[in-house]
Amino acid sequence: MQLTINPHIFNACLSTDSLSVNMILPGYISSVEEKGYLIDFGLQDGAQGFIKFDDCGEKYEEKDWLMIGVLSVNIKAKIINCIPVEKCKDKAIVYNSKISFETLKPGWLVEAVIKQVLLNGIYVQFLRGMEGTVFVDHLTKPLEKHSRNEKIVLRVIMVDLANKLVNLSAKNHIVNLIPLTPPLKVGTIIPSATVTKEAYGGSYYLSAPKSVSLFLHKMHTQPLKLEDKVENILVKEYNYFDGIHIASLNSSENESITWQSIEVGQYLTGTIERTLNDNKGVYVKINQFILGILPLEHMADRALSNIPEKLTQQGKVVKIRVFSVNQSAKMLILTRKKLLLKQGTPIIINREDIEPLIEAYGVVGKKFENGRLIKFFNDIVGFLPAEEIPEETKLKIGQTVRLFVAYNNLEQKRIGLSLTFEGAKKFASKQPIQSNNLKYMFRSVKADINIELPERAHSSISIGNIYTFKPLPIDNNEGLKHDTENFLLCKTVNEDNDFYVYVPKFQINDYKQHNDKLFNLICEGNIDKTFKGIVLNVLQPHNIIVVSFKPSLIWAKEHEKIPERLEDLVEKEVYYGFIGGIVEKGVFVHFLGDLKGFLSNGELENSLEKNKNCWIGKPLRVAITRLVDHNVYLSTKLSKIYTNFGINTKEKRKVQRAVLEELKMKFTSFYSETRSIEVNTKIWNDIHYGDYVKGTIMTIEVRIIIRVGLWVDNADRR
Repeated sequence: MQLTINPHIFNACLSTDSLSVNMILPGYISSVEEKGYLIDFGLQDGAQGFIKFDDCGEKYEEKDWLMIGVLSVNIKAKIINCIPVEKCKDKAIVYNSKISFETLKPGWLVEAVIKQVLLNGIYVQFLRGMEGTVFVDHLTKPLEKHSRNEKIVLRVIMVDLANKLVNLSAKNHIVNLIPLTPPLKVGTIIPSATVTKEAYGGSYYLSAPKSVSLFLHKMHTQPLKLEDKVENILVKEYNYFDGIHIASLNSSENESITWQSIEVGQYLTGTIERTLNDNKGVYVKINQFILGILPLEHMADRALSNIPEKLTQQGKVVKIRVFSVNQSAKMLILTRKKLLLKQGTPIIINREDIEPLIEAYGVVGKKFENGRLIKFFNDIVGFLPAEEIPEETKLKIGQTVRLFVAYNNLEQKRIGLSLTFEGAKKFASKQPIQSNNLKYMFRSVKADINIELPERAHSSISIGNIYTFKPLPIDNNEGLKHDTENFLLCKTVNEDNDFYVYVPKFQINDYKQHNDKLFNLICEGNIDKTFKGIVLNVLQPHNIIVVSFKPSLIWAKEHEKIPERLEDLVEKEVYYGFIGGIVEKGVFVHFLGDLKGFLSNGELENSLEKNKNCWIGKPLRVAITRLVDHNVYLSTKLSKIYTNFGINTKEKRKVQRAVLEELKMKFTSFYSETRSIEVNTKIWNDIHYGDYVKGTIMTIEVRIIIRVGLWVDNADRR
């Protein structure tokens, strides 16, 4: 079944002349005007609706989707005056001769006349000739109390174009569009209830204490009579459409389990249903709605080649545990391994909770030339390198194995494993920059690095703070070693507690071509200067402090926003960050701490052509386009960035101070290629705002001014 709320599909058969007052239609905000919103209904003739700000109970933005009521229609001008659905939900639509069966939509409120009382409902006529059915479970009073020619207000709930059928409802919550709150929780056991009515087809309606109504399907009970008492009724689910609880007389705990309630690691009891076609597992029935798979590799702690005979017996009750679940795909993988069923066995369920050197049990998976895949709960996979497997140890697919975590790289979703605690320690020490939270800061490093952290490193330093640092040359009086190709080792200046930090080469300057020059001069001890730096991250578990000297990031921290936590982000707001990774489909932009977002190729401004102008460490101003779960989607398009600063690209208004400050900041940190960096030359962090700098304005800034249409005076241009 495919569903849509897209107005261009839902309203495809409608045009202005087929609309009528009080119709309810889906649409979305196409633009925000001076006095209200333009609505795109997807109509054939392209007509748009208009809804006044004064009629709206809340504020909307472009592309917001909503249900809208038609207030009036101007066919000649192709203008539809609209109101929120809340203001017309109790008004039946006005007849229009252009309304046909093909244009009839669910959701419309109509005035109808009963033409015939049936055994299971009523047959009605509405809109001067259209006919439909209201089934007994969508009537508000007993069937026998309805009569022919009685007038009744109904809402259309189904239109079957192929079979020319229309269903309507008289239920109060549907007619008046009232949201419902279930009076009982799913899984509740009701001690006793009474049969009040037999539904058409052999099912039953029950009445429980506190006037709670229940529907008991005939599949879940033996034949009953009116006024019969039934006991231990299980609430299976709530039918929001019909406004009634669905009940069962089977009070097994499994009956209350739904796909939404299943959790990884949960213990269940099920019955063997049948063998998989390839004999690689069996189906296990949890309840009538949920069927799981118990694979061959999860039937025992040791590796098996065939399904044990006792697990091929249909109806056999087995105790299992949820190994993984995909609720949207309705895929449930179960395990019956004794070690994984045992309470207290260390297991991995959440990737974010994995710490180095913890113990965990996993399942041996596919073999590669350089090692083995190890499967954990929740579809988490780790890698056991071949060098960590002793020659005498024979691992087979499906075998349960005890392991120790060497590192957990969250960004790349890589988990390094070892069979021993000492092996995990040794494995982790070989690549501390790649393990656990030691992530994106060192993404561009080509060689393996072994950083010896100074003992006096300060663990309480705050991410986002700005300090003054002095770089240490290779030959320093501190007796400290550091990588001479990729990092600067620096020490704080004038702080109560000295601490040491690392500055990656690509975090020294805003411009890529100057990083190598400055880096070499500092390492050789030819620049005896102090630098302002902002703390980007404190990498655990070794408290490695990573700092940036980029003037753009320091300026942005003081004047704009560099977020650190996901909850700090707001859609359509603008933030400052830097490129932390480049992939085929776009770039990753990083902020403070572990926060990052994705900038797709389609959201790159033309001046930021990825192959030419994107490099690791490049500072960027980005707009948040979407926040979906833990995923952050970004854009650098000028139309999305500069409108948030109040710039009207059509009227060419004067740029606000925030944009000019950014341009000044970029100019003051710029060196032309003809000017070399020398020891005695004034370097960039000695330059302050307001200083005059000789040099050429970069093409990218000129492009910004031209493309956005900003007016800049001579002083600003200089």
